[in-house]
This record gives sequence, C-alpha cells and structure tokens, in this order.
Amino acid sequence: MNAKISPLVVAIASCLIGSPVYAATTNVDGKVLTVTTDQQGTTFQVSNGGHLIVDNGGIIGGESLAQRSSLTGSTLDINSGGISGSISASANSSGSSSTININSGGKVLGYIATNARDGERHSLSINNASVTSNRLRNFALDLQSTNATINDSTITNSAHGINLSFDSIANINNSVINATGTVKNGGYGIVSMSSELTMTNSEINYTGPIGSGAALTSFGSRLNDSNTLVSNSKINSTDTGAYLIGGNTTISNTEIISQGNNAILLQGGELNLANHSSIKALGNGFGLLLYKGEESGDYLENNVTLNNSSIETEAAPGILVSGDTTATIKIENNSNIISGFGTFLQVFSGAKTAVSLDDSQIVGNVISVTDAITDITLQNSASLTGKMQNVNNLNLNTQASWTLTESSNLNHLTINNATIRFADNSNDATFNTLTMDDLSGSGTFIMRTDIAGDGNGINNSGDKLIVTGTSQGNHNLTIVNRGDLSTTGNETLTIVETQDGQAKFALTPSAPKVELGGYLYDVRQNGNNWELYGASSTAVEPPTPGGGGSGITTTADAGANFLNIGYLLNYAETQTLLQRMGDLRQNGEHGDIWLRGFAGKFDSFSGGKLSRFDMSYSGMQIGADKRISPEVPLFVGMFMGQTNGSPDYRTGDGTTKSSNAGIYGSYMADSGFYLDSVLKYSHLKNSFNVKDSQNSLVRGNGNSDGVSFSMEAGQKFNLNEQNNGFYIEPQAQLSYGHQDATQVRSSNGLKINLGSYESLMGRASTLFGYQLNQGDNKINVYLKTGIVREFEGDVDYQLNGSTENHTFKGNWWNNGVGVSAQIAKQHSFYLDIDSSTGNKFDQRQINGGYRFSF
Repeated sequence: MNAKISPLVVAIASCLIGSPVYAATTNVDGKVLTVTTDQQGTTFQVSNGGHLIVDNGGIIGGESLAQRSSLTGSTLDINSGGISGSISASANSSGSSSTININSGGKVLGYIATNARDGERHSLSINNASVTSNRLRNFALDLQSTNATINDSTITNSAHGINLSFDSIANINNSVINATGTVKNGGYGIVSMSSELTMTNSEINYTGPIGSGAALTSFGSRLNDSNTLVSNSKINSTDTGAYLIGGNTTISNTEIISQGNNAILLQGGELNLANHSSIKALGNGFGLLLYKGEESGDYLENNVTLNNSSIETEAAPGILVSGDTTATIKIENNSNIISGFGTFLQVFSGAKTAVSLDDSQIVGNVISVTDAITDITLQNSASLTGKMQNVNNLNLNTQASWTLTESSNLNHLTINNATIRFADNSNDATFNTLTMDDLSGSGTFIMRTDIAGDGNGINNSGDKLIVTGTSQGNHNLTIVNRGDLSTTGNETLTIVETQDGQAKFALTPSAPKVELGGYLYDVRQNGNNWELYGASSTAVEPPTPGGGGSGITTTADAGANFLNIGYLLNYAETQTLLQRMGDLRQNGEHGDIWLRGFAGKFDSFSGGKLSRFDMSYSGMQIGADKRISPEVPLFVGMFMGQTNGSPDYRTGDGTTKSSNAGIYGSYMADSGFYLDSVLKYSHLKNSFNVKDSQNSLVRGNGNSDGVSFSMEAGQKFNLNEQNNGFYIEPQAQLSYGHQDATQVRSSNGLKINLGSYESLMGRASTLFGYQLNQGDNKINVYLKTGIVREFEGDVDYQLNGSTENHTFKGNWWNNGVGVSAQIAKQHSFYLDIDSSTGNKFDQRQINGGYRFSF
C-alpha cells in the first residue's frame, strides 16, 4: 500500500535539513560545569549525566548548526542573565534523555531541537524566558518525544515557531509565539504532529506572506492522534489560522483571526469550538474549510462541534465542505455563524454532510450541489434564516424555525411542531416557493399573499408550498394579514399544491381568519390543492347585496362604524326642548342662561357587514337666550358643547369627541302651543385600537363635520285648571342632518372611505304630566312615550376602493320620565331619564340641567 504524505509534512521536514559545520567544542562528560563568562562560538557537548549551568554573564555557542550545544543523557540550565546559542538534545539509547531548563531571565539566541528513540523522552522547561531565532528554514523549538512546559515566555523566529512530533507533550501558558515565514519557505506558528498540545492564555502571531503557512497546524491519525487544547488565547495569522489534520482539537474561549485565507482548515479529525470562541476569516477566506482526511490511506471523517461560539467571514461562506468529504457538524448553545457572503454552509460534489442546530440562531444560505447528500436538523428553539438549495433531509423539531429568504428546494421535509416562514420581512414584495419531494409530520407554514393582483384577483400571486411526491400530516397555515390590498372578498389563490392530496391544511387555530384588505379569507381544499377564498362573517345579519363576497375585518368594522358613531352622537346631542332647557314655560321675562349635562350608553346592533358595538358617552352643553319682547314669547339663543364617547368593538375599543355649537329659537304661546328649532354644527374626531385576526394591534383615526336642523312642535292640553294639575301634550319633531364624507386611515394600510349621508328623522310622542304651581315655585313631572323613525340614512363606504352599503333606516320606541322645577322664579332644575329600543340600536340616557332666568 502506498502511503500518501501531506505536502505540508514534506515542507516541514525540509526545514530540518542543514549542512553541518564544526567549531571549537567543550565536553562536559559526567560532571557539573558553570559558565559565567562570554564563550560565544564555543559549543558544549554534555553527556553521561553531565550538568551545564549558564549563569549571569555566561554566553555559550551560537545560532548556527556548527555552534549549537548538544546534550545526551544530561542537563542544561540557562539562568537569569545567561545566554545560549542553539541547543540540541538526542536520545538514541536507554537512559540518554536530557533536561533543558531556560529559567527566569534566561535567553536562547538560536533554536532548540530534540529527538529521542526507543521510548526515551526529553524534558524542556521555559519559564519567564525567551527563545529568539533567525533561521529561515528552522523552527525555534523543534521537539521530538519531549515533555515541554512554556510559561510566561516569548518564542520568536523568522520562519517557524514550534514543532511537536513523536508523541511530544507541550503545555504553553501566558506565552507569545511569533513566526514570520518567507515567500520561498513559508512558515508555521505551531505544528503538532501526533502529539499533545495544551495552550492557555497565550498568543500566536503569524505574519508570513499570504499563502505561505498557518498559525496553528496539527497532524494526527486514528492510531496516533494529535490532541490539541487551546484556551483563553488568541491566534493571529496573515494566512490560514489553524490547519488541522486528523487528531482531536479543542479551542475554548479563543479568538482566531485569519487575514488572508481560511480561519480553520480541518482535514479529518475532531474539532470542538467552545466557550465563546471566535473564528474570523477576513478577506476571501472561509471560516471553516473541511477536506477529506487521508492518513496512510485511511479515510477520516470530519466531526465539528460549535458550543457557544461563533464563525465570521467577510466574503466567503462560513463553512465549506469540499468534495467527497464526510462531515458531522453540531452547532449548539447559542452559537452563531455570520457570513458576509450570505452563505452559512456550502457543500461540494460527492460530500456527505449532517448539520444539527441546537438552541442557536443562524443567518445564511445552505447551498448543496445535486450529487451531495446534505441533511439539516433544527431543534430546541434553533432557527435558520436563509435559502436552502438541494438539501436532502430537513428535520425541524419542536420550537425550531426556518425562514426562507429565497425560493428553496428539498428532497424530504419532516416537521414536528416547528415553523417555516416564507420570508423574514412580511412587506417583501418578492414571493417565495418551497418545493420538496415528500412532506411528513405536523407544523406551521407562515406565508404572504397578494390575492388582489391587478384587481379582482387577476394575476394574483403569493408564497407557495409544492409537494411533488407524498404528503402526510396535519399542518397549519398562517397567511400574513395585509390591510393595504385592494380586495373585494371574491378572489381565490392556490397556496399549497400536492400530488396526492393526503396532507391536511387549515388556518392556525389562534388566527382562524386572514385579513386581506378589508375582507376576511379562509382556506379550503380544491382537489389535491389548497386555496384562499373569501370567508363569510358570523356578524353578517343578513348579507348585504352588492357588497364584497366575504365578511369584513376587525379594522374595517371599527373604521366603518364611525358612521354609526357620528349618527348616534348627533342624536344624543339634539334631543328635545325639555331635555335641553327643561320646561321653558317656567321662564323669565327677559332670557335665560342654561347648562345641561348628559350621559348614556348606546348598544348598536349589527347592520349589513358591521358588527354590533356599544358606546358609553357623556357630554355637556351651555347656552344663553334672550326673549325678543315681553309681548312676543320668542326666545333666540345660542349654545356650544362637547360630547365624549368610548366605543367598544368586538376586538378593541376607541375614543370619540364631538365639538358642537348652534343657535336656536323657541316660541311659547300662552295657549300651550310651542315651536322649537335648532341649527347645530359639529366636528367629530374618532380613533380606534383593535386586534386583528393574528392578534396584532391596529390603530386608526378620522375626522368629520356635520350640520343638523331640528324642528319640534307641541300642544299642551290641561285636564284641570290652566297650568295646574294633569295635562297631556302631543309632540312632533322632524330633524334633518348631513354628515360629510371622510377617510379613516389605519396603521395596517387599510383606507376606509366613508361617504356622506343625509338623515331625516321623525318623532311622534305624547307627554302625560302633572304640574303644580305654588307662587314663585313650580314643578312639572311627566311621563313620555313615542315612536321615532329614520326615513333616509343610506350611505356607502369603501374598503380600499371596494364598495359596501349601510343604512340607518328603522324605527324605535322612545320612553322616559322627567321632572322640571322652578324655584323663586329664576332658578330651574330639570332631570330626564330616557330609553330607546329599536331595530338599529338601544339607548339608555340620563339628562340633567340648570337654567337661570332673568
């Protein structure tokens, strides 16, 4: 079997080849020697248990191969102030291992190289010291079968930093490794081949030319892994940040920045990114590049775990899986991948990739070629926002969600109480299509639509789900409400296409209707497909001829009910002479100043497509009049007032305010006949807040002006003496009103145009009363009953241009009881309790006032 050797291994091995040149040599054979003077250029050979100590002021050897000191089965100490050139240690027989200690303040100006065979292991300790080399083809530390501890130290070389091989074990803490590299020979910060590396609170800086090396390189195989742990550290590279071949690498709370190539290249083996690790590829590099692993012909899979960590790229996919590669990628515990290229995962031909997202939120596309096998699983509140292309299996488990940014295609979708959104922005005008071979499970699909199209459903469109093979399960559809559409309620639109019609679809129970424009829509099956159609409203009693084909939305209902509000408030403000001023027969000789307040509640019945609502209201009016002359009992006056209402709709409420002013004339004949006329102007402001069918808050407001004129007449018939005792008073009233057209704008885009309307209301009533006069004090108690009829009141309103009809026509009974009392000729108090019951609305009202006569 022919073994394949990585080109990187060949490059590193070539760094170790040199031409030996010999210099003056001092032998330290089985003895202790301390150097305290400058012996630069002299090499030392320490063997057979010898111990060489370089103290302050001592200098030995040089940087070149010919000037290096060598150890065999011995010890070398470089103490504070001591300087050594290059050092080598070899162990080719039992008991020939050596120990090298670079102690605090010691320096090595050169490289350190160790090798051992037959189970021998060297020991290297570098503590608060430095190793500096300028050898372009060497490592600063080239360690074979060595236990190395590096604390609070700096390792610098113009080529390579540290090489670990043949089961070396290195612990690096609070240290800095600097490697420069060259265009010709490249460079590496740390290389670990079949060894163990633990790096904590340290930093690797590789500044070689782009394309020349990696800051961290790890080699391993199934039989002899290279185990690497990097924690609380930082790796900076102008080329690849970390090149990992086989083995097991854990990177914890560490930042890797690659400025010109891939942040991490993994060729077989396991990689664990944990504890807020941050991987960044600047320029055109990938965040994580996965290759097929080969070591002595063995096929190695790539296993990657991101745990509370992130990968970020500027102009390339976050993760790329190369051809014929097998990869398992776990992204969990709030991990994140940010791609400036817009692609989170790209899979090349022949690759087999399984990705699981667990409690993490990823934004980016998944792009796979057709002959690759790419499986994606989302679970435990994980979310993915992006396009999926040629994905084999997509599994969405409980509380997971996928948001499409473009049309996508899958082979198989299994969804279990999860959600698929067809866009990350409901206002995006581009609709998406999700196509798959097979569908199973149960889930929710959130979709958008333009059901109106060019009008009346012509050329309409929307998001669509297409299943070309088998479909199973019960699924919910949430169609995003759109109040801005110019719908009529008669349109239909296919939103789900299936080949077999076996899966079942329905609107989400929490949003059982869709609000599009001013109308409600539902979903129904049509053959093997499912379509949107205009849904009838339970509030329609009866259906309105000539209107749209479905019930109207809560927003349309609240906005159009502005018609009812204006009508009812005008009725409350006009009322009768008794309610406005009390018994005017209890008047002064010159005129009056009066104030009245009223409060009540309307219960408006449903009419056409408008649902019923109730409205509490209260108001106040103040006025003054003057008698024309003592001989003519004609009073002319003016008034002003304000009424506030609080309408309650089926899914919300609102506020309304009517400001009014007017003039009136009242004629009171001695015979008991009276005639009262009122001309009133009012300005109405209305606003509402309602929840739509998807529980979103919608606001709206509008203003309108109106005028009204009322003429009331009556004749009092005393049953006893005049102005004392029982009496009967027939009354008649005719009121005309005009309300201007207006537009109500709502926050969801729905425009409700309310037409102007005319009102002609007639009332025929009878009062049964008792009047008691005692000097300057008078009291009048009465009961009243009558019928009121609206003769006009037809009005149109439009929902984004679609016309609906409404009418106020109808009859109602009006009944009440009241009292009016005059004290000392000048002070009159009056109270009236009133009720109306009809086929359009019910009313309960209390009215009270005070009049000062002079």
